Amino acid sequence: VWNAGLRGELDQRNAQLREVAVALSAGGPAYSVSGEVGGGVLVTGEDGPVLVADLEPPGEGQLYALWLIGPDEVPVPVGTFAPDPDEPFAVVPLDRSLEGFATFAVTREAGPVDAPTTDPVLVTSL
Repeated sequence: VWNAGLRGELDQRNAQLREVAVALSAGGPAYSVSGEVGGGVLVTGEDGPVLVADLEPPGEGQLYALWLIGPDEVPVPVGTFAPDPDEPFAVVPLDRSLEGFATFAVTREAGPVDAPTTDPVLVTSL
């Protein structure tokens, strides 16, 4: 059972990496994301945008929250994650398209929230 679980995790990770490779090789938009906790790239794959990042752990009891911000400056939540310390980088799909948004940001939060409670630790213009 344990082996089957690991195999499933590897298959999922390989599928995510394949999607990132296809997006990058197709010449689609790729945005460099950087900040005080690390950096990465935001790409648009066949199934939607994906963040690939090398980030420090968010801290005890915290996670990273992903936001898309439109011209109205209202942040829209598009996912949360905590990097796996055993992985060299995180591969995180966003919950919606980048279309109509001007900024992508990542904040450090105590849990899922409807609006950011901290300043961004990663940010890029779209």
